[in-house]
Amino acid sequence: MPASPRSPVRGRSSARSEFIDWFLEVCIDQITSITGMFELDTFQERLDAYVRLKGVRPEAFRVLAQVAMLGQVARGEVSAITGLRERTARDLLAALLADGILASDTPNGPVCLRVSLSSAETRFPALFATL
Repeated sequence: MPASPRSPVRGRSSARSEFIDWFLEVCIDQITSITGMFELDTFQERLDAYVRLKGVRPEAFRVLAQVAMLGQVARGEVSAITGLRERTARDLLAALLADGILASDTPNGPVCLRVSLSSAETRFPALFATL
């Protein structure tokens, strides 16, 4: 037997639908807000500025951009990414690891971006309120 317009089942269904609509609106709002705070459209420009500020080889930008895009990069790929000779690429990678912008779980494992508290404000400035 179909539910009548005044059926409690129909009322719960309507409330559930309203909750789902509200919940999805909140999710979309949060995604939009956080995306804006990370300013991902200018993240590569900030990585390039970081490389210039630190005075490391300009090829470091290619490594950082690749790591940012892929999430991690194998150490052996750095030479191919930068176009540098193997020894120079290893020295560059060592400098980025020593600086702390890159990190690895193991001495020979892939590297990933690391954002420390001290560097977060410059890499993601919109995440922090200006006082």
